[in-house]
Amino acid sequence: MVIHVELSEIININTVILLNMLHIITPLYRYHLLEKLYQSIPKNDDIRWHISKSTQREKLEYDFIHTDPRIKLYELDCPDTDTVTKRNEVFANIKDGFFYCLDDDTLFLEELYRVYKEYSHLDFKGMIVGQSNLIETVRLSTNPKECWIDTGMVLCYFNVLEKEKWEWTDITSRDCYFWSRCYQFFGESSTIFIDKVISHYNLLGPYLRIRKSLLFWNLKYDVYNRILARTYVRLVITKNFVISFIDFKKRAEKKQQMIHLKALLDALSK
Repeated sequence: MVIHVELSEIININTVILLNMLHIITPLYRYHLLEKLYQSIPKNDDIRWHISKSTQREKLEYDFIHTDPRIKLYELDCPDTDTVTKRNEVFANIKDGFFYCLDDDTLFLEELYRVYKEYSHLDFKGMIVGQSNLIETVRLSTNPKECWIDTGMVLCYFNVLEKEKWEWTDITSRDCYFWSRCYQFFGESSTIFIDKVISHYNLLGPYLRIRKSLLFWNLKYDVYNRILARTYVRLVITKNFVISFIDFKKRAEKKQQMIHLKALLDALSK
């Protein structure tokens, strides 16, 4: 007996399955932390883990990269530090469900998966903003300069990616800028704030990453000591205060930077 199945029926079945996917996005830089990150991700079939890396770095040798069908690896011709290209290449390939930006210096929290399942079953289509171990008071606005939010504090519905991308910007931090644009896309009615920790900032990484150009040298230093991190932030706040007092043209910019720095200092002081 031959069973005839219409192509439209197959497409509809696949669409229903795909709508409930959780897409995890990791722009890879710290190769040595990747296995710990993998071990933290639930072994569920409704998860897709997108890893983007530069072809300028060595190939990944972990077995799970090749044996776990939930993983999609992107080999990109870009500088290793270019997280913008790494994120946007993945964004362009997400056509369903929810997405979550998971940096490679932290771990996936089980609470996030529970939040995803809850709101996926409710057929919610918008932004879900959770809590972080670092940022106690989230600020989200259509004005990116007024935002205070970390990359991993949002679980988001995919359709915003048809309009918004991760961008280089001098206005504020790139994560604040991106989530501000997403908030503008969804609006207040499709944005939910929950009192659950879904992100652990830099769990495997330093408190601060200092990247400065000094004469002919590019200074790169990671601060793992909380006291040193607080001291450095205080020095930067003082410097910005002096500049804002002397240079009127930079006053608004420096005052905005000091707001963010003071929030970071408050978080580092807890």
